[in-house]
Amino acid sequence: MDPSLGDSRITHLVRLAQKAAESLRGDAADTPELLAQVEAQLRLLSIECFENDPRFAEALVNNSDFDQCQVYDDGYLAITLMLFPKAHSYPLHDHPQMTVLTKVLHGRCVLTETSLVTPEQFYGNPDRYTDFVRLQRFEETLKLEGEVSRLDRHSPNLHALTSDQGCVVLDVMFNYYTEERPCSFFYAEEEGPEGVVWATARPGTAEFMALDWGGH
Repeated sequence: MDPSLGDSRITHLVRLAQKAAESLRGDAADTPELLAQVEAQLRLLSIECFENDPRFAEALVNNSDFDQCQVYDDGYLAITLMLFPKAHSYPLHDHPQMTVLTKVLHGRCVLTETSLVTPEQFYGNPDRYTDFVRLQRFEETLKLEGEVSRLDRHSPNLHALTSDQGCVVLDVMFNYYTEERPCSFFYAEEEGPEGVVWATARPGTAEFMALDWGGH
């Protein structure tokens, strides 16, 4: 989406996010302030911002299947509108070295968050998709319409989203995935001591990430 097009609140969000992305790339001192501005603008957005845009209107009306609409993407910064039908789950996945702001524009969802016990071991292991990995205790939070959540490299970096009644979510993602730093999906296998969970991981190829997951 050209940031000069569409609702002015979306345009302003894109421009603020571009400034924050430039700051994050250079690890500048004003990064926290710029991210706070992005979050504040994100809180002003509503589902109505997208309803009159023909690129999103049809998906919003025909929200019977999981769908993703790209609002903006320059390789480093990606802003994505995600539409969840009823009883839909998006599996547990990671965001390596990323910062992500997520807002529920419509409906509600359950956000499940966790972290790798030893992330350096997982990401440094060339056989990471064949070995078991350990995850921290899962934390579940009900996110209602209008709520914003944030994750970064210093916070729980894995999450899953489940919607019982259907919802629309907007993600603002900085330092987006690359071939060298791909998305991984995680599947709990067995609970260990002190809440630690043993899991298996699977690479998230573009085709894999685009699947309609339904209730999986």
